[in-house]
Amino acid sequence: MQSITRLTGADLTQEILDRRTCQGCGHEIEVVRQQYAFGPKTGEYFEAVKGCKCEDLAIARQAIENERLMQRRKIEDAFSSGSTINEKLMHASFKNYHPTSPELTEAKRAFEHFTQTLTGTLLVSGSYGTGKSHLSMAAVNAVKAEGESAVFISLPRLLTKIKGTFGNEGSQDDIITSLADVTLLVLDDIGAEQVKYTDSSKTTIDTDTFSNDVLFQVLDARLGKATIYTTNLPGADLRARIGPRNFSRIIDDAKIVKMYGDDYRLAQLNF
Repeated sequence: MQSITRLTGADLTQEILDRRTCQGCGHEIEVVRQQYAFGPKTGEYFEAVKGCKCEDLAIARQAIENERLMQRRKIEDAFSSGSTINEKLMHASFKNYHPTSPELTEAKRAFEHFTQTLTGTLLVSGSYGTGKSHLSMAAVNAVKAEGESAVFISLPRLLTKIKGTFGNEGSQDDIITSLADVTLLVLDDIGAEQVKYTDSSKTTIDTDTFSNDVLFQVLDARLGKATIYTTNLPGADLRARIGPRNFSRIIDDAKIVKMYGDDYRLAQLNF
C-alpha cells in the first residue's frame, strides 16, 4: 500500500492494481484502488486510472476540428456567394442534370466518379450551354454534403476578386492559400478572362502576364489535389491563351472530359 495526501489534507491510501500502456493515448497508466476523500461515500474504495491522456487528446482534437470547420466556413463564405456564383447554379445537382446526348451522359458519369474518388484532375472542354458549370457545381454541392470543403469560382471572377484586394498586403497570397486548402476546387471558364470587347463586333485577346501568373499560382497550389478546370476552348486555343507552361500543368495526369452538342439550357426550356 502507498500513502497519498489529497488537496483536502486527508491521509488516504491507494493500492496500485495494474501498470500498462494505454492503447488510446500511448501513455503509461496506473490502475489504482483508493478511497473517497469526502461526501457520503467517504472512506469507501473505488478504482481509478491515473496518467491517461485520452480525454485531453480528445479535447485537443475537437478544438482542431472546430478551427478547421471555422476556416472552411470562412473560405466558403468568401467564395460561395452570389458575387462569385450564378444564383441558378447554387442548387445544381447530378439529379437535376439531364444529358441530351450519349456524350453528355458519359460526361455526367465522369463527374460522378470523380466526386466519389476525389483524386486527380478533370479538364472539361466543350461548347456553351452543355452543362459544364452545372456538373461542376453539382460536384461541389455533393462534396460539401459530405462535410468537406469545396469552392466553385470562375477564373475571370477570381481575377476581379484579387484585383479588388490590391493595396492590402498579403491579400492575393491569402486568396491563393484559401483555394489551395479546400478538398475540391472548381476553376470555371479558363480562357474567358482574356477576351476583351473593343466594339460591338470585334474582340481582342489580352495575353498579359497577370492572369496567367495568377493561374499558375493556383495550378501550383493545387498539385496533387482534386481540381476541376472548365473551358469553352479546344486544346490548341486554350494553350495559346494561357501559355504552354500553364497548359502543360493543367493536362498533366488530367482526365479530359468533352462536352459538345446542343445548348443544354435551351433543351431545358424546350425552346
